[in-house]
Amino acid sequence: MARQKNNETQGSHSDGSFSFKLNPFLNIFVPTSKPHTSKSHTSKPSSYQVSVYPRATVLTVAGSDPSGGAGLQADLKTFHELGAYGMSAVALITVQNTLGVSHVETLSPKLLRDQLDAVRSDIPPRAIKTGALGTAENIHTVAEALADYRGAIVVDPVLISKRGDRLADDDCVAAYRDALLPLATIATPNRHEVQALTGRLQKSEPTHTDFEAWIGSLTEMGVRCPLIKAGRVQDKRLHVLGLEEDFIIIGVPDLPGVSDLPGVPDLPNGKCHGAGCCLSACITARLAIAAGDKPSDAEIREACEFAILAVHTAISVGPKYGQGESPIEMRILRHAATEGR
Repeated sequence: MARQKNNETQGSHSDGSFSFKLNPFLNIFVPTSKPHTSKSHTSKPSSYQVSVYPRATVLTVAGSDPSGGAGLQADLKTFHELGAYGMSAVALITVQNTLGVSHVETLSPKLLRDQLDAVRSDIPPRAIKTGALGTAENIHTVAEALADYRGAIVVDPVLISKRGDRLADDDCVAAYRDALLPLATIATPNRHEVQALTGRLQKSEPTHTDFEAWIGSLTEMGVRCPLIKAGRVQDKRLHVLGLEEDFIIIGVPDLPGVSDLPGVPDLPNGKCHGAGCCLSACITARLAIAAGDKPSDAEIREACEFAILAVHTAISVGPKYGQGESPIEMRILRHAATEGR
């Protein structure tokens, strides 16, 4: 392939990807790098490798966050950083920044469907992610549009925030349960959302019995592999992944049935805006890159574990943006992708 000045193409690989070198001007891409200093502006920047996968086309159906930290903006950044080609269909528009959301306008079901049909008829996505859809009508519209889709679908059922704030009404809960979740390869509800979807409530710290009941209810709805963001347990961020034969706990090494993944510490550092969007987008991109239309349990587990650690790293590094909850540093994901290949 042709060599370009300051952007040296390395050539194609057997998996259809190709890589090239870039010269970063921010040293936040490598977690072990030293703090930025004035002298570093005059020094020669180091090179790192980025892989691009032309066949890994990924579509997000989500809302817009003008601050760039969450929603479809976060999804597209994540796709890009991992080497996938990102596309989007806008379901709703928000007025928000790091301090909060002040207004939401949902697009009509027809306009949403027209976007989906336009994209899919021209550049077929290898994997699809859904985020905030706004109304029950839009949830049903997306389900109808994707009923014939044969690739991986990752559903992030945006219903209740991680702090417990309600973001959608009961009609949306029913629409997810009846229409969209039955199509999901993976669904990524948080602890509050899984209780709303399953009707199985718990007030204290969740137990194995709770996890088993939640996973069982979601799989009965049609979700192939639920990934529950269970929140903080023993100062770790706990995730529970349901596979076809069993479920595994990710993130707390001293609990029975845990995966081999190292513990992911809780990071209450005020830099978590968009973490949930990035997690599901990271899983979607990873499936598009590394798996076929019907990913195996092993491929799903790898994608989820990769995403959990990548997002944890993105939360732990980088500068703070804005006056409120800062977006995570998604530019670290390209380093995670290189290390995780």
